[in-house]
Amino acid sequence: MNNYYIVVFGEEWSLLHSGGKFLLLAVFLLFFSSLAFALPPSLTGISAPTVQQNSLQTLTPQGLTQAQGNPLNFYCCVSQDSSCIPSSSNSICSNPGPFSSPYSQASCSFTASQALGTYNARCRAVDSITGERSAIKSSSFEITSSVPLQEPCERTEFSNVFCNPDGSRTSELYTAPVNYFDDSVQAFVPIDSTVVNADKASALEKDYNSVVRKGKHNVFFKDDVSSQDAVKFQAGSYWVSFQALELSFADASKKQLIQTASGKKGSASQSQNLKKFSNIFLNGVDLQYRYLSTGLREELVISNKGILPALQGLSGTTFIQLREKISFAPGLAMFVNNSPFSSGKVETSGKISFKDSSGTEVFFIPESKAWDSANSLQSGSYVIEKTGSETFITNKIPTSWVLNNARSFPLTIDSSVEISSTNVTDGYFIYNEELGFDCSSTTNTTLLAGSDGVTGGPKSFWRSHLTFDISSIADGSTIIGTSLQLYTDSYYG
Repeated sequence: MNNYYIVVFGEEWSLLHSGGKFLLLAVFLLFFSSLAFALPPSLTGISAPTVQQNSLQTLTPQGLTQAQGNPLNFYCCVSQDSSCIPSSSNSICSNPGPFSSPYSQASCSFTASQALGTYNARCRAVDSITGERSAIKSSSFEITSSVPLQEPCERTEFSNVFCNPDGSRTSELYTAPVNYFDDSVQAFVPIDSTVVNADKASALEKDYNSVVRKGKHNVFFKDDVSSQDAVKFQAGSYWVSFQALELSFADASKKQLIQTASGKKGSASQSQNLKKFSNIFLNGVDLQYRYLSTGLREELVISNKGILPALQGLSGTTFIQLREKISFAPGLAMFVNNSPFSSGKVETSGKISFKDSSGTEVFFIPESKAWDSANSLQSGSYVIEKTGSETFITNKIPTSWVLNNARSFPLTIDSSVEISSTNVTDGYFIYNEELGFDCSSTTNTTLLAGSDGVTGGPKSFWRSHLTFDISSIADGSTIIGTSLQLYTDSYYG
């Protein structure tokens, strides 16, 4: 029986004579089928650091994928007016590819010979086989006359120290952790708050779909937020987990169910430090989790008042409430209103603590709050209930605020978890026109500035203070200069 060798688009195939006709047909059908259903590449962003003039600049793609794993070209253009469209004809990249899956080598390098100033890099990925293109992603960067700071020569939990060529040092001090101690390398390394796919070969991650694993605390997510331990927050051997159950209206004695999480689970997605469950409970309601260096923020976002049903059969003071099952590690005890909680039902407007056997607080859930898009802030309360061996937490916000015609949607109901041992020492002062001054506890990174926007009643005015850990600066050092940079990680409204 003879063998035949047939070249198909540069690939050599060996076919048996007797079945060659049918096998060859199958090869062509498979090839053209893959072309017909090829998906475009996906690109979520690009990284473009500050660069010294006439030095090598490298643009790095973020979230670069292609469903079939086809080789991808990476094209970039640079302008000051964001008008350029990256293509093979105007790409500034010295090596545009193609790059093979998983595209870890993909990048765009060029000499930053332009004049000093701010530039916009615009990049896209192009499938080298089908020509399918990703969306264009852009990022601004500076071309400067000075040498930008490179990798730190020293790190602490709250600082990055850079060793300058002239022998001086530049210390970047932060009010919240930017590094964590990695036992595997016995050194401080940067916190990476990116939500990534879980490693199914890992005993810790195998039951989850996505994780944040590079920080002082780790978070594990299932794509079904209504399942047991769907969101797990862990630091060391201690953990606390949540399972979304239902959204409802309620008065003092009755409940009006809006929807259960299992009845409308929504769709799971992830981007940067955010895990989101879109259209859960109702279309237009999202439940999202934002990883922070000091904890995990849970946000129930209601897009507009019109999606909520009318109140029915309720009287007196009413609330909208999110009910969840909460579990926590053996060895932790829950404290509500500064007292141990083990049974029954209790309500609090304060924080909820989780303490170890020595009485040291490990985690806490801050006070319940909500805000709208016009920066109106509303306090809420938690109801903690033990039924058999299961514990439930319900976050309550008054409907008199939620359904008020003055509300500016979307509005957000916040339930968070904070890690207690971050040594953050920031806080804020509140001046209320009716109550006078108050000073916030300095146990978390929430800072407030401005006012609560109240009209027709006493206003509150907020002023914050910042405290920095300067232990990374040696005693006796001469301070050449200082600067302060503030940025918004999240905000109300």
